[in-house]
Amino acid sequence: MDVWTLSCNAYCCIQCNAVRFSVIQCNVNVQATQSEGRAVERAAAWCSMIGVPYFRFSPQLSEDVALDCKDDATLINMLWETRCYITDHVDHLVQLVSLLGP
Repeated sequence: MDVWTLSCNAYCCIQCNAVRFSVIQCNVNVQATQSEGRAVERAAAWCSMIGVPYFRFSPQLSEDVALDCKDDATLINMLWETRCYITDHVDHLVQLVSLLGP
């Protein structure tokens, strides 16, 4: 093989690995931020199996909100939906506080 072919193969391998890493990173981000689904159910089942209380506070928002969102109406709506979620799940918060308290 000549140098050109070797360098092209090396470049292709680097590109393929970069794409694979990007896909894995995307999957981790999606699973870590899910508020429901298999990853959440699996975590709850594992905690139950070892006798550890499981809490996940993730309000279901009416729209996806980007981390860099600056739109006031979107942010206010997100805050309102989160406040409603907290009000609906106050019993879980009280239970968590009792576990963490002195």
